[in-house]
Amino acid sequence: PGGSLMPEQKTFNYNLSMVHVHSEHFFSSIKGQFKSLRELCIPIQSQKDLNYANMWIHSCFILHNLIVEIEEK
Repeated sequence: PGGSLMPEQKTFNYNLSMVHVHSEHFFSSIKGQFKSLRELCIPIQSQKDLNYANMWIHSCFILHNLIVEIEEK
């Protein structure tokens, strides 16, 4: 407990932290763009519920990517 980390472990932790921060920023951005995601409150009680939520989120990602592509032209 409280021991020092090896340099490889520090590098790994730093990289993992950066991925976490970037993904949090991305999800915040997506939620800002799609109100339906902010209000997506689905109790996940079955595989069907999970599939529905995943499909909804995936659809928003696709729309986001299309918007980015169109805006770049």
